[in-house]
Amino acid sequence: MSGLRAVVGDSKIVALGDDTHGTHEFFDLKLKMIQYLVREMNFTTVAFEAPFADFNRINTYVLGGPGDPGQLLLHREIGYWFWASGEILDTIEWMREYNQTRGDRPPVEIAGFDVTDDVGAGAIAVAYINTVDPAFPIDNMDLVRQHLTAHETAFVSVTSQRAFDAALQAATVAAEATRAPTPLQEYFPWRDKNMAANAAQLQQRRSSNGRIILWGHQEHLGRTVNIQSAKPMGKWLEERFAADYFVIGSSAGGGAFNVLAYPNLQLTTTARFTPIADDDYESDFRSAAISPTLVPLRGSLPDWLSGPHHLRGGTAVTPYDKEEDLKAKFDAIVYIDQTTRSNNFW
Repeated sequence: MSGLRAVVGDSKIVALGDDTHGTHEFFDLKLKMIQYLVREMNFTTVAFEAPFADFNRINTYVLGGPGDPGQLLLHREIGYWFWASGEILDTIEWMREYNQTRGDRPPVEIAGFDVTDDVGAGAIAVAYINTVDPAFPIDNMDLVRQHLTAHETAFVSVTSQRAFDAALQAATVAAEATRAPTPLQEYFPWRDKNMAANAAQLQQRRSSNGRIILWGHQEHLGRTVNIQSAKPMGKWLEERFAADYFVIGSSAGGGAFNVLAYPNLQLTTTARFTPIADDDYESDFRSAAISPTLVPLRGSLPDWLSGPHHLRGGTAVTPYDKEEDLKAKFDAIVYIDQTTRSNNFW
């Protein structure tokens, strides 16, 4: 993992992009990256493409409190099937164990930066307001957010900064969700823009030192127009944080991964990467005969890596093969030659 320090440098936001939502090797490698970034580079927060309310409850567990993270990851009404896996439970359990043995270092915390589950987020904000200012009329979440912001000092003095920050983030998610557009061509750009805003707020308030790791699908975390034809959250974050935003993608030579068994949303099934073609980046990665490989993409690049080629991956339901300018999309990419399905318990 020591190569991470050389490529990441002083960047404060490191995004770990998944090429699919259900690959064991990607998930396992990301846990190792997180362990290094936390232990050796002082990162203090891991935020997922996940609902804020559910992962705020998991954060209680990570910080040593009670709870059953496996049951929280099985919130079927929300539908984040890809996090209901043994690899994510391993990550959560490692974070909890780290916090129990960290000594005088700051705790590592977990969070969700997605804009879904406005009901769960709203309940957190309402419960907090009822504690600190029960007479305040809760008409809508925009007013709740404004009220929290205006009275931060007073409310923190009777609760805690962590409790306040969680309520403010929850109110932000719930307020923005009321403005979610219905047409998909408008919803997808709205979602990525607001996931970026949530990640930035978590960087400011959940992280004790501003150093945060983001984990999600790389079509969101990358910087090029994504498969949903939307400006991704990674581009929004680059525009705000410049070189402080560092995104690492992932790729595979072949193998299996989990997808949702659409239209049966209660089951997962097996998908496989499409065969490597001559114009795929993976064709050159495979020729190195080194797996896994971390390929830096900032600075001067050889001709074969500096131009556009195809990159293969998987959505939540199907494989895909898409032309990309890799150096524009990522700052580095990991290549793994063969993959297997994640240990999903959805």
